Amino acid sequence: MTGFEAYFRGKHRARLSFLSVVAIVCLVLLALLSVAQVAHLHSSDTDADHCQLCIVMHTLAPVAATAAAIVMV
Repeated sequence: MTGFEAYFRGKHRARLSFLSVVAIVCLVLLALLSVAQVAHLHSSDTDADHCQLCIVMHTLAPVAATAAAIVMV
């Protein structure tokens, strides 16, 4: 039996399965939040100042741009 096959037997297979489920759940939540961000509207421009979703998304945008720049460099 090769080392690769031995790795996927027993405890490691259970851990891999658990991590796969966690990754899928995170991707589904990310997709739902992305749809919510794109689909929601404000009746006036000042309403966005009090919207928790807008505040979080605009706070994280510079961090995401910086991370992308670091990866590209």
